[in-house]
Amino acid sequence: MKDFSALTEEFTPMIHHIIRSLSIYKNKEEYFQVGLIALWESLGNFNEEYGQFSNYAYTVIKGKILNELKHHQNMKSVPNPLIPSY
Repeated sequence: MKDFSALTEEFTPMIHHIIRSLSIYKNKEEYFQVGLIALWESLGNFNEEYGQFSNYAYTVIKGKILNELKHHQNMKSVPNPLIPSY
């Protein structure tokens, strides 16, 4: 398998594609970092017996970004007890 810096160069367009496909326009750099972390994790967890790495990486990256989006949505809907609501 390639070293991670070469893998990052190869999969950067895929991460940007996933971000665009999910219509993420704010905090793109944060979600790109989530994608890189997911790429790192997929490299460590990949088993060649189950198919191509690119398919596995795509699924893991998209899943991690979706989880992060969900987390940010939940954080917005939770009221802050320090801010009074009128």
